[in-house]
Amino acid sequence: MNYRYASPEYIQATLPSYYSTAEQYKNGINQVGAVASWPIADRWSIVGAYYFDTNSSKPADQMLGLQYNSCCYAIRVGYERKLNGWDNDKQHAIMITRSASTLSCAV
Repeated sequence: MNYRYASPEYIQATLPSYYSTAEQYKNGINQVGAVASWPIADRWSIVGAYYFDTNSSKPADQMLGLQYNSCCYAIRVGYERKLNGWDNDKQHAIMITRSASTLSCAV
């Protein structure tokens, strides 16, 4: 379980004024969620994430993907859906992500 929080004061201090004064940020950001990984083969996993915004009572972020892990890197291909504003608009995306696993790797 994860919790994402940003106070209204923090948002006002860090975002440009045209964002920080928006209605969606007046109560800050309060989101609770979970991230999971399910192994399906030697180096392959199904991965997913779900975050719920407690201020708006709506899903904020959802992700489902397939990930390959090696000793040095991970590659993920997935589908992501995010809340874009608080008017029930959703942003949909197909993503490809590559990340380093360690600083040194014996190949």
